[in-house]
Amino acid sequence: MSAETSPATDCQMHDGCTESVTHMDQSGFLYCTTHGLQRRASRPCRKLRPHELTRLEDGGQITTY
Repeated sequence: MSAETSPATDCQMHDGCTESVTHMDQSGFLYCTTHGLQRRASRPCRKLRPHELTRLEDGGQITTY
């Protein structure tokens, strides 16, 4: 993914993190690998499947945890 990602595909753990998302928690927040693994320690958080990542990159939504 390029450096110019949309806010929907940027990590939502910290405002300054622009890493591509790879994880989602049960509330629907998206995280990069590093922050997703940190989040997993305190709440359910799973790695996104390849088709879900493609859907996000195309501007779509993921409707279920």
